[in-house]
Amino acid sequence: MTTATQTCPSCHSDSTELIGDIPHGYVFAGRPLESPLPGGSLFRCQTCYVGFKWPQLPKHELNEYYQAAEFAVWTYDPESRPDWVAARRILLDGRSRGSLLDVGCFDGAFLNFVNRDSEAWQLFGIELNSEAARVAQEAGITMVGSDADEISGGTCYDAIVAFDIIEHLAAPVSFLARLSELLKPGGKLVLSTGNLDSRSWRLMGGRYWYCALPEHLSFLSPRWSRAVAAQCGLTVQEIRYFSHASVRGLRQRLPETIKNLLYRFAPSAFRGLRRKGWGGVDVASSPDLADTPPIWITAEDQFLVVFEKLHQSTPDQTT
Repeated sequence: MTTATQTCPSCHSDSTELIGDIPHGYVFAGRPLESPLPGGSLFRCQTCYVGFKWPQLPKHELNEYYQAAEFAVWTYDPESRPDWVAARRILLDGRSRGSLLDVGCFDGAFLNFVNRDSEAWQLFGIELNSEAARVAQEAGITMVGSDADEISGGTCYDAIVAFDIIEHLAAPVSFLARLSELLKPGGKLVLSTGNLDSRSWRLMGGRYWYCALPEHLSFLSPRWSRAVAAQCGLTVQEIRYFSHASVRGLRQRLPETIKNLLYRFAPSAFRGLRRKGWGGVDVASSPDLADTPPIWITAEDQFLVVFEKLHQSTPDQTT
């Protein structure tokens, strides 16, 4: 049983706050699980402001789940991703050529999107899923490993991107510091992830759909980004907020808002409606599915942060 306090796995501070319990997870990276993974509890560190799930599965077990992930889950139309569109504009602004590393590039779709109208960037990728890495390599991406720690010392890039990756890691500060080591002074690092400080997340607490996904371990915010940037040799240049929904009109937002408010404030009624087939969730085989959170994809609960590497210490070496 999780205690009311838990040491932060990122900065190791004992000053943490219990936000609430997280429901069990029945789907991992798009693949239904034979048995649920325990949700645990959601904490927030009062020192570095990271949110984190506890307890967490060890890395080797998580990697096994990722290898079995459904390929289509992370296959996107680039134009449908607001963070990709924004990052592309940032990367093409004022720079003609350079080396660009995508950490967690999957099939290389973003990298090829950047170079869609030109060959402005030399493209490099890191990807854990072996099938996706093969597809990316066949698409012309130079694959440099399955983990950022595999890259040899002294290798540096002009820019690095990591979309929807950092929330999958138990120690986000260490990850950010490692990416900073791989970045040339003056280079840009662009990350996107869920925003723990968004209004929808603050309302739902530990029962929010984003933190109930078993593959998500750490939950960040602009406040976290500003708190840890300097210790990683970075400075925050820009922050943008966005939703992953392609359309966010009232017709799309209202049903999701009603479902989440009902789930939050009248959970018994919500479960009853789920058991009657409301929401398209089949609870016949597993009654506990009635308590899984509804998605809130129309909420503006994501953010993109642009870091710049400080001009210090790291030698400017060309990949």
